[in-house]
Amino acid sequence: MVLCSTKRVGNIEVVDIEYNEDDSLAIHWGLFLQKSPLRIFGKSVQVVLHESMKQPKILVTRLPENVDYEDVEMFFENRRRFGDTKPLDIEFNEGDHSAILTYDTEFSASFVVNRSPMKMQGSELLLRKLPIDEIMGSDVVIADNGIGKEQTQLLIEDIPEDVDKEFVEMFFESRRFNSCEVIDVDFDEKDRNAVVQFAKPE
Repeated sequence: MVLCSTKRVGNIEVVDIEYNEDDSLAIHWGLFLQKSPLRIFGKSVQVVLHESMKQPKILVTRLPENVDYEDVEMFFENRRRFGDTKPLDIEFNEGDHSAILTYDTEFSASFVVNRSPMKMQGSELLLRKLPIDEIMGSDVVIADNGIGKEQTQLLIEDIPEDVDKEFVEMFFESRRFNSCEVIDVDFDEKDRNAVVQFAKPE
C-alpha cells in the first residue's frame, strides 16, 4: 500500500514484490530511488537499487576545464533541459575533464544522450552510453575513442535489418551531427555493417 500510494511516491506502478521476512527487506521493481527514504509505521526506510538491475551509464567528455562537480550536477539536473530525468550518481574526473553519469533506466540514459548536441559554457559536450560490463571493477575509463586526427572513415556495425544505405547516409548528415558531409557509404547488406567516409576528419 505504501509503495502504491500516489501521495507518497507519485504515479508509479509496482510490478512485483519479493518480501524477505528474515530481515524485513522488501525487494520491489519501480522508480522509487528519488523518493527515498520512505516512512512506514514511523520508521525511515531506505530505497536502493537492487544489485540485479543494471544501471545504465553515460560518459561525458569535453567538459570545460574550469568546471567542477557542482557545475556538472547543476547542468544535468536542469529541469528546463532534461525535465524530471536526472542522474542517480555522478563520478567527476577532473584530470581528463570527464564525468560518468548513472541513470535509473535505459530510457532515461537514451533520453539524455538524444538531447545532443549540447553545450556547456561554450564547449560542445560528447555523450556516449557505456555498457555496465566495461565499467564494473574499474575506476578508470579511457575517454580516447582511438580515432586519428586525419581519419575520415568509420565502421558502423550491427545495422538494423530495415535500414539501407540511403538511410545511413541521411542519418550521419542529419542536424544531430552538425551537418557532417558524407562522401561515400560502403554498405554490406549481408554482414549489416557499413564504412562511412566523411569529407573532414572532425
